[in-house]
Amino acid sequence: MIVHESRNSAFRRPFGAAETGTEVYLAAEKAGAADMTLRLHPFTGEDTLLPMASEGGGRFSVTVTLPETPCVLWYSFRTGDDETCAWQITVYKKAAVPDWWGGLLRRRQMPRHSEFSDRDVFQLYVLRGR
Repeated sequence: MIVHESRNSAFRRPFGAAETGTEVYLAAEKAGAADMTLRLHPFTGEDTLLPMASEGGGRFSVTVTLPETPCVLWYSFRTGDDETCAWQITVYKKAAVPDWWGGLLRRRQMPRHSEFSDRDVFQLYVLRGR
């Protein structure tokens, strides 16, 4: 079994969405594996197979430079006949933030249930199929 913990910095740095052109370190482990390949499959476009360097002890790693175009980039690891499920990296293009947006406390206001009449609650209940 191939091991990759996408939320652990020992396996993926940086964590989460990343800006276009960023270098991302990816690693995986499989006891007894002689080699491993990283499979990149963008949401649109061709798959790319990248050989991974051995770090010893069944651990392999590669550093990938993200594309310059924002996208959802899926990746998985292969060794022999074994392939992992796919993880994703959301690749975004940094944009300027308006001055008025900075420093504001933002929250989503939800209506209180007491503001609904019984009829409104019934319609919500029926529309959701419950």
